[in-house]
Amino acid sequence: MAAITIEFTEEELTELAAEARERGVAVDRLTPDVLMEGVAVRRRERGFTSPPN
Repeated sequence: MAAITIEFTEEELTELAAEARERGVAVDRLTPDVLMEGVAVRRRERGFTSPPN
């Protein structure tokens, strides 16, 4: 997987850390999930559909 560098504001990082604590995972384990959730939301908003299997 390619590396992606994302800069978070202090507020965003605080929220991310709180969510990681709630889920019982480290922030670095949660970040890819958050990123992919955001991508999925944007794809749905744009009407993107996955190719058939």
